[in-house]
Amino acid sequence: MSSGEDEREDVIDVDACLRAAVELKANVLASKRKDFTRAPEFVRNTVSRVGDEEYERARMKPVNERVMFANALIDQANALTRSNDHEQALEAYSDALATFCHFTRPSGTEKLMYVDHLSTSTMDEGAQTVKRIMLNAAACMMNEDLRRRAREIEWATTQALRVDGNCAAAYYRRGKARAVMEEEGAMEKAVDDLKRAVDIEPEEKRYVRALEQHIKNMALERGERRAVFNKMFSSTRGIYDETESRSRDSSGIKSDDESDRILLDDELKAKAREMGFDVDSSAFHAELASRVRDEIRDSHRSRARDLGLDLEDDQVKDAIAFFERKRRQAELTKDSVDVSHSRIARWFIHALLAAVVARFAYVIRVVLTRTID
Repeated sequence: MSSGEDEREDVIDVDACLRAAVELKANVLASKRKDFTRAPEFVRNTVSRVGDEEYERARMKPVNERVMFANALIDQANALTRSNDHEQALEAYSDALATFCHFTRPSGTEKLMYVDHLSTSTMDEGAQTVKRIMLNAAACMMNEDLRRRAREIEWATTQALRVDGNCAAAYYRRGKARAVMEEEGAMEKAVDDLKRAVDIEPEEKRYVRALEQHIKNMALERGERRAVFNKMFSSTRGIYDETESRSRDSSGIKSDDESDRILLDDELKAKAREMGFDVDSSAFHAELASRVRDEIRDSHRSRARDLGLDLEDDQVKDAIAFFERKRRQAELTKDSVDVSHSRIARWFIHALLAAVVARFAYVIRVVLTRTID
């Protein structure tokens, strides 16, 4: 091969390289903007420390000095969490995190970018401090409002797992958060996380109890999903026609048992496809999940009515919230990991008594109102 051919092969398309570089930079910036909207509020709040001289100086110091600076703030945040001052606690966690990870606005632009210490190292003392902040902030948000903060807890615990992929507490807290999410497959992810937590720390009773409970919940949810699926794609005569019903009856299966009348998942999907539905689309799964949630809520309301309770009553809501809050605090408090059954029973009795009192007060009010009329 001639030298001229070699030279032609070495020619680089500079314009193409520049275009690729610009496109790559645009994609990175877009990804970082998404990072801001997805991040928990306490992480987004680190942007307020931009330009703060104390933080600018702290970030220039060696890692060990930054760790000392952050640890003092973490201790302060932990004390606020224990006193149930969650808002101030999360503000202190923001202060601690801003020493290592923070959002910033580059000069001359409105675009927010995340400066991530973990992108440079997940092995140093600074990374361990970030992990500690993320785990403690997740616990604080769980104690404040698990359902409302679920996405933020998931994000924070995932960051902790970037540092330590065998952190049982991170899997446990992420599993608890995912368990209350409403989209399709969230419960399965929650159970996977809780299994990892139990595999890592099988002696931890909180993890074992949570796993057992959520496996049951997942089975119930699957049953509800199949039942809803069945209803969605039943004909006017139901999914089973008369011949099928007779066949099932002769095989010893009770046709009036709704749970026994549910088709297998593959059969249900096949029937749905025959009816023209795209069972693999996200819109279909969202609709199915919505209907399952409605079925579960209706079931809960029915059971409450059987007990003479109105789940929409503010006093009943307060009683249930009280019990849930106490249970979560017990699970998250390190000094009381092994909560006795008697204490849980007492909390349940308190919540139940509050519900009964609320119901009694309602009945008295109705009676008095009727008497006055």
